[in-house]
Amino acid sequence: MRIAAVAGVLMAGSLGLAESQSSPWKVDVELGSMRVGLNDVRIRGDAGTKFDFRDLTGSSLNTFRFEITSERETGPGYRFLYAPLVASGSGFLDSAVNFNGQNFAAGVATEGRYQFNSYRATWRNRWKQGPNSDWRVGFTLKVRDAEVRVSQGSVSESDKNVGLVPLLHIYGEERLSDRWRFTFDFDGLAAPQGRAFDVSGRLGYLVSPGSEVYLGLRVLEGGVDNDRVFNFFLQSSVVLGWSGRF
Repeated sequence: MRIAAVAGVLMAGSLGLAESQSSPWKVDVELGSMRVGLNDVRIRGDAGTKFDFRDLTGSSLNTFRFEITSERETGPGYRFLYAPLVASGSGFLDSAVNFNGQNFAAGVATEGRYQFNSYRATWRNRWKQGPNSDWRVGFTLKVRDAEVRVSQGSVSESDKNVGLVPLLHIYGEERLSDRWRFTFDFDGLAAPQGRAFDVSGRLGYLVSPGSEVYLGLRVLEGGVDNDRVFNFFLQSSVVLGWSGRF
């Protein structure tokens, strides 16, 4: 209910931006209620203890995304995305854990922080277009700003990682009627170094020319397994958002 209320305020306040349906510029604001289905961590990857980070942060959190795109009828389009993701909380470890060389005891109140902020720039071009469809493919460069932290009292240890990840990008719109449309969005790639997938499907309703509200489902899945870090996660979100041209 809190997410819906905030989303309503954002969308109502932003309707004034959506003045031109033909404008190449579009802004998206998305809020989500996320369920974490998997978040297994071992740091270091070759010597640490594998444990379920949900024991510390829980299995649910609220998310936020902000996106700006520039796209014309012909030629390539560009997208810039900011997607912060931070989960923090406290709990108890089921067994003793060696985390990045520091030992943490079982059965003691323990704080955890899991950060996986994402900054992305996408180039995409039209792949297929019809009277009611518009599909584009391209590439995304993702900057990953990650940190995993564990604390017990005055003892704290963290692992930080900032890196650049190339991803395949697919985007598609299917017009269902004058006001309803379905949108598909995908960033993802798998390699020996790890994998990352971000996929969403949403149903949108055009409330005025150039202004749309939508409801959808987003799934994040990925991980890495090397000598430095072992982390695999699976997260799904029900998302509510607003999209408008300006």
